[in-house]
Amino acid sequence: MDDSTLRDVMEAVFQVRDAAAFSTTRLEAKIDAFDTKLGAEIGALCSEMHRRFDRVDQRFDRVETRLGTLEAKRRRPKNRE
Repeated sequence: MDDSTLRDVMEAVFQVRDAAAFSTTRLEAKIDAFDTKLGAEIGALCSEMHRRFDRVDQRFDRVETRLGTLEAKRRRPKNRE
């Protein structure tokens, strides 16, 4: 192989290496952007889930309060005159 052929091969190898590095960098940037977006969406879903669980918990608290009131009324002695 003469020097010009070897030089052309090495130049092609370097171009492929540089293109691969550039593509890898772009891919990593896309992955980071996707990860950020996905993280935000998961965070929003978690917030919504917690908000709904809090509402259900409040409803259970109201039911327990009502049951306690009914139980207290049931236990009161009746005034028979």
